[in-house]
Amino acid sequence: MHSNEDHATRARIVRAAEKLFSEKGFHGTGMSDIERSVRLGRGAIYYHIGNKEALLFDITIRRIEKLNGYADEVLGLAVEPAEKARLLARAIVRDIAEHEHATRIFYREWQWLTGQNRDRVVAAADRFEQAWVRILDEGAAQGSLAARRRLTVKGVLGLFNSIYLWYDPAGPMGPDEIADELVDLLLDGLRTVS
Repeated sequence: MHSNEDHATRARIVRAAEKLFSEKGFHGTGMSDIERSVRLGRGAIYYHIGNKEALLFDITIRRIEKLNGYADEVLGLAVEPAEKARLLARAIVRDIAEHEHATRIFYREWQWLTGQNRDRVVAAADRFEQAWVRILDEGAAQGSLAARRRLTVKGVLGLFNSIYLWYDPAGPMGPDEIADELVDLLLDGLRTVS
C-alpha cells in the first residue's frame, strides 16, 4: 500500500511532467528535466511512476477516461439529443480550460505510446467517438437531427479537438460560451433560412 506521502509525491511528479511534456514535447523532455523539476533522484522517480512512457500513459489515459465519464453522464440523461450534444461539448471545453497542459499532451503526444499503453488509449478514444455516434444517431432516429454522414463524427471531434490550440483563458468567451457557439454552428449550420 502506498502512503499519502507517496501519492502526493507521485502527483507532484505527474504535474511536473505535464508541464514539461506540454512545453518541450515527450521526446524533448529527458528524465533529468523531470528530476530537476521535482528535486528527486532518478531512482525515486522510477519508484513512483516507472518510466517516462508510464508518465505519458498516465496523463493521456486520465484525460480520455475523464471525457468518457462526461459522455456516460450525458448519455444517461433524459434530454433531447441536441441538448446532449451541447452538454457534452460544454464538458469538453471546460476540461480543456481546466487542464491546459494535460490536454495539449493528450492531443499532441499520445502517438508516442507503444504496445498495450497505446492500445488502451486508442480504445478509450474510440469509446468517446462512439458516444457522439450514439447522440447523433439518436437525433436522426427521432427526426431532430439530420442523418449522420460518414465523416460527421470525425468533423465534430476535429472541431473540439483543435480548441486547445487557440483557447485563451483571458479571452472574451468562457468555456460554455465557446461550446454553445460551436454546437449552434453544428446544429444550425451556416446557411440562412430563406
